Amino acid sequence: MKLSLANKLLIGGAVFCALGFVFYATRKEKKTSISNVLLLGGLDTRKNDKNITAQSQLLKEGLGNDYTIKAYRYTDGNGLKAQITKKSKVIVVLFSAGCSQADSVAKAMQENNQDLSNLYIVEPYAKSDRVINSVTSAIELGVPTKNVIVGKSKSVGKDIVDNATQTPECSPSHWCAITEVGKIIRNRTSYSSLEGGKKDEKIECNRCGWSWKVADGGNDLFVCHKCGNNNEPNK
Repeated sequence: MKLSLANKLLIGGAVFCALGFVFYATRKEKKTSISNVLLLGGLDTRKNDKNITAQSQLLKEGLGNDYTIKAYRYTDGNGLKAQITKKSKVIVVLFSAGCSQADSVAKAMQENNQDLSNLYIVEPYAKSDRVINSVTSAIELGVPTKNVIVGKSKSVGKDIVDNATQTPECSPSHWCAITEVGKIIRNRTSYSSLEGGKKDEKIECNRCGWSWKVADGGNDLFVCHKCGNNNEPNK
């Protein structure tokens, strides 16, 4: 059966429109997803400290390859805050000594219409009143308490705020917390992907490293199938 010229044009137009919609949707998705991460690192002057490049690499191990990281030494909070603008959304990670600037970073994000749920405060030094006050101020501005990642002693944040997230078991202690927060951020993206229907996205357990596809998650999507840990990210 031969198609008339009119039918051919109609079918061709429909295909063109469909392809255009897919292209638009893909561009929109890429445009609205957050892939830029800013890291304000921890101390790097002592014998066994890791420099900011090494700290950035630890974060990348947790995040994977879908994010661009800009890392700043703990002394360069102004450099990091200069990257927080209204032009593009960012995720900010403050680690150890960098957590002392939690309040000023939170204010910079708030002033530039950034979502404070994208600010993560990782193992702050809870023996310092200055750090405690800074983290508390950030929470009061609207940073979720679950975005504060704490270790097992005050030197790595224990008891600095209520309802903080415990750093999963990992090594080397303290430094590995940077990688773990990267996993938390990546899994949070997987949650957003689920809402968008990306069933092939994978979730990785923060505790044991086991991973599974969103499509295979069942009713308890974020509960690890191997060790039972609940990896549900902060929404």
